[in-house]
Amino acid sequence: MTADLVLTEAARYAAWGNPCGAVSFAGVDFSTTTGHRTIRVNTKARGAFEGLAALFAASNYLLDGNDTGSYNCRKISGTSVYSSHAWATAIDVNWLENPAGKTLTIDPKMPAWLPELVHAMKCVDGTPVFRWGGDWDRDPSTTHSYYHAMHWEVKTERPSCT
Repeated sequence: MTADLVLTEAARYAAWGNPCGAVSFAGVDFSTTTGHRTIRVNTKARGAFEGLAALFAASNYLLDGNDTGSYNCRKISGTSVYSSHAWATAIDVNWLENPAGKTLTIDPKMPAWLPELVHAMKCVDGTPVFRWGGDWDRDPSTTHSYYHAMHWEVKTERPSCT
């Protein structure tokens, strides 16, 4: 049996509860070019984000300035559907260097193999923990028609299974 995937708004409500003001936060320290920065994430997803922070640090991929964040009470642009950011179960990393767009633009400081390391984070049953916005245009499970290389999203309701 695989972990339940949380890829729709209905699944997010079921797994994470109500978005926006109802979210319980935990801080996760990420390495930056100037030291460390604490990013607020959903308490239930803390383990997944701690693993992500550790992989980034081990890969020497550091946050730049203040262009990284998780929680944002908002809907997906042009829709009435809440973004995974409204549950603080997604993080946008170095968005100035990893912009969203029709072509995939990746921060030149991000090791080319880092997305594969993150994809390798799995639950004991083999369920991947994260999905990456850099794959969206090639991923039939999304309705996106663009790339979003800054975006890393918890896709299982059991993110502590890594």
